[in-house]
Amino acid sequence: MAETFFIRTGMTTLFRQDTEEGLTFGAGINYRLGSSSAKIKINYAYAAFGRLKNVQRLSLGLTF
Repeated sequence: MAETFFIRTGMTTLFRQDTEEGLTFGAGINYRLGSSSAKIKINYAYAAFGRLKNVQRLSLGLTF
């Protein structure tokens, strides 16, 4: 069953000049595998990044 679900957003250019970074947002979930102490973590993030356009990141993690 999912233990934690989270959403985040931000603007990384608040106090910077001449940067290409813009709006960012992401979401993730921490999920316990069965009745064991093992957990899987899934995170997704999006960033508007000037010349690179839409940068997307996905990470997977497993803890024991």
